[in-house]
Amino acid sequence: MDGVLPPGVDDGPARLHPRSAVRAEVLACRADVTARGDSHVPLPGESLTLALGEAHSIRNGGTDTLVVRALRCW
Repeated sequence: MDGVLPPGVDDGPARLHPRSAVRAEVLACRADVTARGDSHVPLPGESLTLALGEAHSIRNGGTDTLVVRALRCW
């Protein structure tokens, strides 16, 4: 599933995926991701794996539309 965020917008409060890990791949722009208590800034072509039940949040810290593809890791 692809998520799209306009510049300066976040995906809401921190959330988690209780049934599977997720690999989030940035397709366009840059993402400001907070996970594991750390900040990450994956760029297009880069990804970040979020563990099962791991709280995280994503914000578009760029000036273009952010597109992130989330793939469940069963």
